[in-house]
Amino acid sequence: MERNDGFRILHDAIKNSLIQRLGVVKVFCEETTEHKHETYYNLSSMDVESLSQDNAVEIIEQQQVDEQLFNIVVKRTIGKKEYRVEGVPPEEFGYSRECRIIDNARYVEQKVRKTKSELITMGVDPDVVADMGSDESTNVWGGEAETRNITQGSYTWGDEDAGSDSEQEVTLTECYIRCDYDGDGISEYRRVVKVGTTVLENSIVDEHPFALFTPILMPYMPVGLSMYDLVEDIMRVKTVLTRQVLDSAYLANNPRTE
Repeated sequence: MERNDGFRILHDAIKNSLIQRLGVVKVFCEETTEHKHETYYNLSSMDVESLSQDNAVEIIEQQQVDEQLFNIVVKRTIGKKEYRVEGVPPEEFGYSRECRIIDNARYVEQKVRKTKSELITMGVDPDVVADMGSDESTNVWGGEAETRNITQGSYTWGDEDAGSDSEQEVTLTECYIRCDYDGDGISEYRRVVKVGTTVLENSIVDEHPFALFTPILMPYMPVGLSMYDLVEDIMRVKTVLTRQVLDSAYLANNPRTE
């Protein structure tokens, strides 16, 4: 609730599950690096040598004050781990159809749209990114996302102009699959990150980072029923009756003559 937008995350997951059966939350540890510049004054040669042996420190400027003292400027790289919780729109999420419990699913995926510039900032080799083509034909956005963005008045389907190659979008797929990759006869759980057929990461993991919200559980199904499923028939009857009453009133008040 403090380091993540807890209220918004829970609100979106719960409301989405009540309306559309499924709310998805992703929980993961994000490893990032932070670069800091530090200045040291009047260091001895031994101090400078000690700093230069630190793998996290890069000396970018050095000035000799006298025969034995130095002023130096270094860039220090600090690794940080942050535990992240974020909501996942349902149209980005998928899982193998035969699974009964999402924790034991053989396949789970999340598909997101990323620009090539964003891939480079994530640590992907720029040469690999340069060889990627745009994959607009495999756009992950479906009816829900299109309707959501049109309702907000901020969406233009098919009219986007990337402007430059770095702003071209590709579909980044993060999938968790159980398979025998090393050929020892035993399936292991693997995290595979790819763009098209270009695999960016393939590593062994213990579990996937997704948690599901569903309001009404159903036996042997990871996704149950929503509140809409319970009142759908009532809603349709009331809609038809209301429509007929209004149509009758329109015709009575404004009769059409021939």
